[in-house]
Amino acid sequence: MSDIDQACAEIVRRSRSNFALSFRFLPTPQRRAMNTLYAFCRHTDDLADGPGSVEERRAALAAWRAEITDRGVDPVIRAMVQVTIDFDLDIDLLHAVIDGCEMDLAAARFATLDGLRHYCSLVAGAVGHLCLGIWGVRGGQADALAEDLGLAAQLTNILRDIGGDAAAGRMYLPLDMLRRHQVEESDVLQCRASTGLQACLMELATLAADAYDRADVDAFPAAQRRRLWPARIIRRIYRRLLDEIVARGFPLRERTRLSGFTKARLIAPILLRRLVPL
Repeated sequence: MSDIDQACAEIVRRSRSNFALSFRFLPTPQRRAMNTLYAFCRHTDDLADGPGSVEERRAALAAWRAEITDRGVDPVIRAMVQVTIDFDLDIDLLHAVIDGCEMDLAAARFATLDGLRHYCSLVAGAVGHLCLGIWGVRGGQADALAEDLGLAAQLTNILRDIGGDAAAGRMYLPLDMLRRHQVEESDVLQCRASTGLQACLMELATLAADAYDRADVDAFPAAQRRRLWPARIIRRIYRRLLDEIVARGFPLRERTRLSGFTKARLIAPILLRRLVPL
């Protein structure tokens, strides 16, 4: 294993991410590609959320973007560009991820639900398209799966992180939705629970649940289903996380988490199913 492969694997290991569980058991070439993708996304997100002024962070993202275009010296970028070559991926999807993270720089606000959907498509849908390419699943159904599962997972993250985002000055709930339910932006930023805010959060949770329902791996041909078990893991874990958030009444100041035992119980049947012919 090369130094950069080891470094990316260590980033994944330290993250303890729900998403990372989906590719831990992939064949070595795909697992290394996914580790590289995760490291790229992690660093992009860290540049957007890191220290410094908005202008400094925007400049850091611009330099990161230039590394992709110029195939620069950063080892993660060089490895990520090589992944796009090895797996025939659209390199513009890497730029889309950066576009999405740039939207976080100015204390994210979305006038409408369509604006929030677009953001989710950039920061999560683009990653979904890259993942499916690495797993060897392409075409119309795959594109829809990437967008639906990306939307559902990102909305779940937003619902989980209301308090943390508010502390950073970010608020992802669409402004027209707040107006419709008579909620002030300050209510969200100060985590003041209300009937109207609960209605907003339930509306987003319903949107996420509908997207999970559309992200149906069983609708794919058998040959593709055998490659899509990582998507099954993502869907099962994040859907369970969404259900926990809803069951707990959308805690605003506490981050809902799943225990290691719960995650293992959710993914074990999927891993076992890989060994059994469809």
